Amino acid sequence: MTESSANVPPASPAKSTPARERWAKAWSTAQFYLAIVLTGGFAAYLFLFPHGIGKHAEDPPRPRPVEIVQTIGPRTIQIQKGSGLEQKLELTKVQEARITSPLLSVTGTVVASLRPGGKAGSDFWQFNSPEVLTAYTDWQRAVADATFSETHLKQVADLAQTNEENFHSSTVASSRSITGMSSLIG
Repeated sequence: MTESSANVPPASPAKSTPARERWAKAWSTAQFYLAIVLTGGFAAYLFLFPHGIGKHAEDPPRPRPVEIVQTIGPRTIQIQKGSGLEQKLELTKVQEARITSPLLSVTGTVVASLRPGGKAGSDFWQFNSPEVLTAYTDWQRAVADATFSETHLKQVADLAQTNEENFHSSTVASSRSITGMSSLIG
């Protein structure tokens, strides 16, 4: 430190008076309320006049596009004369032709084939993977189970009907024998 700086007294804080404090508080409050009023007024302006104060200019109605191509019947179209599409098209007379070469070559895998069996009606399927064979046998088993369940249901229903008839006839016979016994006793 130098001697000149050592002799300088420290700066004293500004003295605040009660009147000055009230004035600062009032000024802060006024700024706050002024900001709220301006923000609210601007929001109201945007809400009430979204397109500005003047009238919003309407877009003129657009003319409907001209239909260059129209359907005039089944498998028939009409193209407007003088259009760009008509100028791009080339008219050709259609001629029938017989084609002997294949139109499409397909490559792939045979997933299943029906092989003839040794006996009549004993044809069998040959599959390209064990998973497909398993799925096929599961399907055959499910069909057989459904057929068995339907047959079993019919048999159980018939048995229940027969049991009900037997029970009814035995109940009638028992009541008759009880009636006959009561007449002998009494």
